[in-house]
Amino acid sequence: MKYLMVVLVAGGIYYYVNYFKGPSANIVTVNDGNFQAVVLESKKPVLLFFYWDKSTSAYGHVRRAMNKLGELARDKAIFGQYSMRDGGMDEKYDVKLDGVCVRFENGAEQRRAGLADLKETPSLSGGQLFLMIRDLTAEKIASSSSRSTPPTITAEDLDEKVYKSKKPVLINITASASGCSIVDASAEAFTSVAGKYGEYADFYFMDVREAKNNAFLQKCAISNIPSAVSFYKGRETFKSHKTYEDGINEAQFIGMFLPYLEIIK
Repeated sequence: MKYLMVVLVAGGIYYYVNYFKGPSANIVTVNDGNFQAVVLESKKPVLLFFYWDKSTSAYGHVRRAMNKLGELARDKAIFGQYSMRDGGMDEKYDVKLDGVCVRFENGAEQRRAGLADLKETPSLSGGQLFLMIRDLTAEKIASSSSRSTPPTITAEDLDEKVYKSKKPVLINITASASGCSIVDASAEAFTSVAGKYGEYADFYFMDVREAKNNAFLQKCAISNIPSAVSFYKGRETFKSHKTYEDGINEAQFIGMFLPYLEIIK
């Protein structure tokens, strides 16, 4: 059994394992003591979120965690992404993650590791937004002209590269939801874009760092995206109208990542 691994660094030095038990999801806190039993020895697909707060300076803890994730990734991971706000963790320590590993810093892709023959993944941001399209060999939707400037996307880009492509998409929105400018920063504009986009979305995950963003997400009233889940400091705080129970099931979710298996073999 291969595992789906998505690593998001956002705050709090804990592991959060999302178990898919039938159509519902269960969030489990994992520590060094039970990592082997809960994750490595699990017979079920696992979606793993790793949170780290750089203010703790707990580099030793992070290093151990990332190395264990490396053990998991070598023969089981379908996809791995990690986002460092201050960057450099993979350079400070000998962290090796096989598979597809990408580091974003302040919304911009800074380093890529693993699968040397893999072309650029489509990625974009207004400082907050990333789109990961199933076809990893596709061209980047948008690119940054400098290291310090995150890539941006326009409505035309969305139409041409996302909607018209008919490709299933995984969307991650990080940092401040109120500032995620796909086309416009307003909740109404976001709802309009997400509504159009939701028809082609497999899964929607929102990583919330500020409590006020939950209110923003609820104000958007996104009801046609298969599953919208927000986390605040590692705890699930909100789901959209379409949850795992009525919007997406284990087979659908895992199935959207099956093409990665062919790449990793």
